[in-house]
Amino acid sequence: MSPEKALLVSCDNDSGDTIKYDIRLQKEPLLTFTDESTYPLAENSLLQMSCSAEDGVPKPQIRWEFSNGRTFNTSISQLSSDSLKSTMSAKMTRQDNGVGVQCVVVQNNESVKTKDFGILDIQFKPAKSDIVFSTKPSLVQGEKLTAQCTVSSNPAADISYEIALKVNLKG
Repeated sequence: MSPEKALLVSCDNDSGDTIKYDIRLQKEPLLTFTDESTYPLAENSLLQMSCSAEDGVPKPQIRWEFSNGRTFNTSISQLSSDSLKSTMSAKMTRQDNGVGVQCVVVQNNESVKTKDFGILDIQFKPAKSDIVFSTKPSLVQGEKLTAQCTVSSNPAADISYEIALKVNLKG
């Protein structure tokens, strides 16, 4: 029996009732994908991927998933009566760094195939740094001054300190 055709089966139970079954084979689609993005990905660059599901019965559906729950624009192209292509494009942000991307093919409301594109490595410049001093505002000669500077960037930023000391001596 081909996947496109249904097999109709009737069964009689002990009470004399006839139960009819419509049996159809499910055929998993062939999954192909392309990644048209330019690497390395940088903040504000465009991630562009497509995923095609061909020869599936019943006709498959495609959805995209980011592991952080983000949603994005997709377009669906019908390739044939039982094949389709989904193209996804998303502008990358620093929050997308370390996020997983998947193309999921669905038939009969169940995931049947998944293509994991891996973890995104988004490069972004350092944001404004925070400097925290762990001492009181004024110091007495000989006391230690501790400062901590934190920045978020990918790749990690090099941090250096430059302190100009002004000493007022009285006496």
